[in-house]
Amino acid sequence: MYEQSSGNHRHYNTRNYPSLKDNQIKAVYIDTNGEAWIRLNTKGVTHFNPENEQFDHFILQDKYGKDIVDSRPEMYIYEDVNGSLWVHPSGGGLAWYDRKNNRIRPFYNPALQSGWSADNKVTNVFTDKQGNLWLGSYGNGLEKISFNTNHFHLLTAAPDDTEFPGSNVRAVYQDRNGYIWTGNKDKVIRVYDSQWRYVGNLTSSGTISPYSTDRLGIGYSIIQDHEGTIWIGTKGNGLFAARPQGKPLTYHLIQYSADANDVYSLSGNEIYSLHEDRQQRIWIATFEGGINYLERGTDKEADRFINYRNRLKNYPISQCYRTRFITSDTKGDIWIGSATGLLMCKGNFKEPEEIEFQRYCRISGNANSLSNNDVHNIYFTRKGEMYVATFGGGLNKLLSLEGAEARFQAYTMKNGLPSDVLLSIEEDPHGNLWCATEKELCKFIPSTDKIINYPSRAFPYELVSMKGRLCELHPII
Repeated sequence: MYEQSSGNHRHYNTRNYPSLKDNQIKAVYIDTNGEAWIRLNTKGVTHFNPENEQFDHFILQDKYGKDIVDSRPEMYIYEDVNGSLWVHPSGGGLAWYDRKNNRIRPFYNPALQSGWSADNKVTNVFTDKQGNLWLGSYGNGLEKISFNTNHFHLLTAAPDDTEFPGSNVRAVYQDRNGYIWTGNKDKVIRVYDSQWRYVGNLTSSGTISPYSTDRLGIGYSIIQDHEGTIWIGTKGNGLFAARPQGKPLTYHLIQYSADANDVYSLSGNEIYSLHEDRQQRIWIATFEGGINYLERGTDKEADRFINYRNRLKNYPISQCYRTRFITSDTKGDIWIGSATGLLMCKGNFKEPEEIEFQRYCRISGNANSLSNNDVHNIYFTRKGEMYVATFGGGLNKLLSLEGAEARFQAYTMKNGLPSDVLLSIEEDPHGNLWCATEKELCKFIPSTDKIINYPSRAFPYELVSMKGRLCELHPII
């Protein structure tokens, strides 16, 4: 063994280390722990730990208690995405390495066999990116082994009741102080700290209390503006503004609702998305009245909402009254996701009457048009790339935009997505895009166009319905 940092080397042989079975080394594998797995002329497999310079020789036994030596001479070592190490010793059989106890444990399907034998030869072993183990053998053909390894941890409002409506989360947001706000189907707004510990519920008086049962509405979108105000859009109960007061977690709560007799009120109470743009305007996407933006009032004038009923004259309300998402790009332009396509307008307007909306839809026969008109989410990555989640058309990436013409590349089930119904997109620190479907998560890697799926069995409980609200959370230290 040669140590590069010091230039020293050490020679191991049977004379100096009697636990080494023989001196004929035919193959060596170095695992992620820096430990060596060695195939010798002697059947079995030898494990070497350089930390304590210990050699351990392992060999599997068949169902009769005899060493397996006559199956296959090759040594296979595989490490999967879950950190498990799989061993096919020279001679045959398959085992996983119990690192804690420094043992190899025989691994086989008890429904098909009672142990390994020389007759049932292992032909190949492979682990995929989801952590499944694929095993080929003479006796059993091809087997796929899936493990109940939870990559995800469940935070629920009622740990003992999986059907509790409060555990059905429709919105999640982390504010600048690290507090995590959730909107839930039971109409309660819950708050957790940065370590995901429950703090309490938002009350109608603006406090956070673990004893409150105030039902403010099903929160569908939550944001924090430049002044620190928490904005909560609900499905059916309008908009709430929680303005911080001097005492921590204490707010002045204001509710805004649609009023048929006031054209400057909200155009709808079913609010699906909120966004603050570069000009510090709050935009609201409603599911029955198109979009609004807030025109902040003064001491003498009340807040007003600009929408199609007053000054937003050019908004195509008859075609795009159902909107689910609103955001802005790196240039400050506003993008709207509707049930009938994408809308875009310039964000640097001075008067709302000046706004012109450009609409991008599915064009029959045009493979580079939007793959589906029902848009649920729009996401701009840190690199400035635009992705669109559609209900039925998978994931769309904007390739080019020239005036009225937009070119997209669609990623669908044909490319490996678990479903063409995508509801939400979020980028992680590595630039991967996480997409929520109705029952699964998938990770899209833009640099390679690869897709890794996480089906419902990867979660602590089966997801009956996922509404697709994703949010990247950061611990505050």
